[in-house]
Amino acid sequence: LGCPTNNSVDIVECLRSRPGTEIAKSFVHFMPWRYNPFSTFGPTVEVTGDEKFLPDIPEKLIPYDIPVLMSVTQDEGLIIAIFIDYQNGLNELNNNWNEYLPHLLDYNYTISNENLRSKIAQDIKEFYFGDKPISKETKSNLADMISDRTFGYAISKAAQHI
Repeated sequence: LGCPTNNSVDIVECLRSRPGTEIAKSFVHFMPWRYNPFSTFGPTVEVTGDEKFLPDIPEKLIPYDIPVLMSVTQDEGLIIAIFIDYQNGLNELNNNWNEYLPHLLDYNYTISNENLRSKIAQDIKEFYFGDKPISKETKSNLADMISDRTFGYAISKAAQHI
């Protein structure tokens, strides 16, 4: 979009001058492999200002004393696994596991050390697939992995703080 990145006032001013469709189309630049990570932008803690919407990371915020119902359904990640399966994506993932998995499970930008990212990718592969390749036969393993990371982890973490 050609906006500056060093000053939030300038960023906002620039973004306001861009057509909404141009901004919406730009999200694909943040999803390097088959529209992953699934949820490109997460909550951002506001460190300055008087009226902060999110003053700290959710884990540190004091929960309200209200009833909450949370659930995770089996195969939550199946829709993503099916999308990956489309047009030879399982082979792509299998052949480029260390490169694509950090994007698929959204840890590419939180773990800067490439060797550590690769080690984590291999550990995850061993945990979910053992010595089996990613294929149609192991698509349910892929769905489980995606479900755990994309849905299960966050629900579990949130439930621990209620």
